[in-house]
Amino acid sequence: MKEALNSYNDQWSHNTEVYYLGLANWKLGKHAVAIKYLEEIDKEYEKEKKLDPQFRTAYELLIKYNDSIGNKDKQLLYINKLMLLDRSYEKNFKYLYSKINKEYDTQKLIDIKNRIEKSLKFRNYLGVFLLLLISIISFYGYRFYKLQKIYKARFDDIVAEKSKK
Repeated sequence: MKEALNSYNDQWSHNTEVYYLGLANWKLGKHAVAIKYLEEIDKEYEKEKKLDPQFRTAYELLIKYNDSIGNKDKQLLYINKLMLLDRSYEKNFKYLYSKINKEYDTQKLIDIKNRIEKSLKFRNYLGVFLLLLISIISFYGYRFYKLQKIYKARFDDIVAEKSKK
C-alpha cells in the first residue's frame, strides 16, 4: 500500500489513503508507524487550513498517542487544533456536525486542555524555582569557599607569626 501511495505522480495529497494507512497501523498496534501517517494529515491541514470531517479521528488518535507517551506539549497542540477543527465543522458543516462520532467532545477537550496547561505551568514554575535554588546554593557555597580561604590564610599568618616568636 505504501509503495502504491509513493507511485502516484500527481499533485494531489491523497489524504484518504494516508489516513487509512495510519488507521490500519493503529488498529494493528503499530502506533509509531500510524503516527507518522496521521502527522501527514496534520501537515496537510497546516498547509491547506481545512480538513474534511472524516479525518477528525486522526487528531483524536494523535491526542491519545501523545498522552500515552507523556508528551504534554504536543498533546496540547493537537487539542487546540481539534478544537479549531470542531469550530470550523460546526460553522461549515452544520448538518453534519451533530452526526460526527466524537471520542472527545468540546467540554472534555477544554477540561483536558486546562489540566495540561496547569501541568505545564507548574513544570515551568518548578524549573524556575529549582534554577533559583541552585543559584542561591552556588552563591553561598562559593562565598563559604572564599571565606574559608581567607580564614585559612589568616590562620597560617597567625601560626607563622607565633612560630617566629
